[in-house]
Amino acid sequence: MKKYYEIWRKPATQTNGFPKLMVHDDIVTGSINVRDSRLPLWAIIGTAICQGWDAVERGWSPGQFYGYTKEDLAHFLYCLLEQRGEFGRLLLLLAKAESSDRDGSFACWWNKPYYHKKVKAQLESCLKALELV
Repeated sequence: MKKYYEIWRKPATQTNGFPKLMVHDDIVTGSINVRDSRLPLWAIIGTAICQGWDAVERGWSPGQFYGYTKEDLAHFLYCLLEQRGEFGRLLLLLAKAESSDRDGSFACWWNKPYYHKKVKAQLESCLKALELV
C-alpha cells in the first residue's frame, strides 16, 4: 500500500492555476482551496448547492475574507464541467473513485488498486487524445 502523502510534490508546491483558487501540497492535503486559505472547495460546494450562497457566507465567509463569490464558484464549476471526451471521462472516474470512500473506510483512490489502474489508464487515454491534435 502506498503512503498517503506519496503523490504530493516534495518540497511542497503552491499552484495558482485558476483565478482566486490554489492547490498547495501541504494545505488541506493538496485540495483546491480559495485563494491562499485553508478553505477547500469540497467543504462548501454541498452547502452552496443545497442551501444557497448565503449559507456558505454564514459558515465560512469566503466573500468577506477572500473576495470569493458565488459567481466565482459558478465560473469555476462551468469551466471544470465543460471538459469533454477523454478529459470528461477522467473527471467522472475521479468522482466515482472519491465517492466510493463514503462507505466509512478511508483510502485514497491511488491506494485502491482497482481505481489506481483505472485512473492511470484514463490518463493515458487523455495523453493519446492530445497526440491526435
